[in-house]
Order: sequence, then structure tokens, then C-alpha cells
Amino acid sequence: MPQQTDAKSWDFNVPGDILKTMAHAQTAPTDSFKVGDHVVSRIPGFDWKGVVVEDRGPLGIDGSQIVMIRVGDEDKGRQFEVGAEDLDRVAA
Repeated sequence: MPQQTDAKSWDFNVPGDILKTMAHAQTAPTDSFKVGDHVVSRIPGFDWKGVVVEDRGPLGIDGSQIVMIRVGDEDKGRQFEVGAEDLDRVAA
């Protein structure tokens, strides 16, 4: 026999429940990365330095910040998206 709870169906997210997802998304912390910040990777085995070229906003899991990074020259450099939690800010 199933156990009784006082949980309601609206206590749980379902796919497509945009309002709950938006309400749950966290605002960017004050130490968030900004365009022009010089950063390095925190991921072991990936030693690179880059520059934030675009703030994609709180698109990650639980509203974590996603940024576009450029590694290398402005013309020939590679760009990719990465979560802010995988970066450290460094001096230019």
C-alpha cells in the first residue's frame, strides 16, 4: 500500500513548466564574468588562457552563467562556450 504524503502535484517540475524554471533560476552573482575579462580553465588537463567575448547569461544547470570564450588571436582564435564555474579570472 502506498504511503500518504502531503505533497501536491505542483510541488514538482514537469517538462515545459517555464514559470517554475524561471522562478528557480538564480540571478548572476556579483562576481560573475563580464565581456573583456581574462580567464583560465579550471578543468584539469585543459591549460588555456582566454578572453570572455560574450555573456550568454544564466543558461546552465540551475541558472549557472555561460560565457563565450576566445582563445588565441582576435582573427584566428577559437571560440567556445563554457560554464563560469569552470573558469578563474586572471590579470590581463
